[in-house]
Amino acid sequence: RKISYAASISMNQLDSEEQAFFQRYLPSFDAVSVRSEHERGLLRGVLPQKEVEVVLDPTLLLTVEDWERCCAPRIIEADYILCYFLGDSREHRQFAQKIAIEMKLPIVTFPFLHGYKRPADKGFGDFFSVGDGPEGFVSLIKHARLIITDSFHGCVFSILYHKDFLAV
Repeated sequence: RKISYAASISMNQLDSEEQAFFQRYLPSFDAVSVRSEHERGLLRGVLPQKEVEVVLDPTLLLTVEDWERCCAPRIIEADYILCYFLGDSREHRQFAQKIAIEMKLPIVTFPFLHGYKRPADKGFGDFFSVGDGPEGFVSLIKHARLIITDSFHGCVFSILYHKDFLAV
């Protein structure tokens, strides 16, 4: 059986190439679920005969105690601000640098998040997290003094760990 659970499309619309991709591959799945009504609507527009469910994001299916079982030991001993940016906004990074200066804290960031160093990350950050996996990500959230993020999951883990965070 092939099942897709809580897939994220992360697009407002699908171009013709993306539509063709879904039309080719999704019919072979026994079950498909997504995280939002919008994503379900996108898929219904491409494959109206395919049943698509909306389900809870999988990060919210576990408690903080569950996440603790896969949390790496503390990676950085000093206090820090964790910046988890999916986007390539220089303005977000400038905002984070201003906060870091005010708080007198270094910035930990993920400059190679998409497999390459993004232009906005040039010269940004004091510590760099590369290849720490989910265990390291959870640890960096858990031990951060502040999280600044443009990510849904950055917000979710900040809330789970009762951390101060800024969503940009």
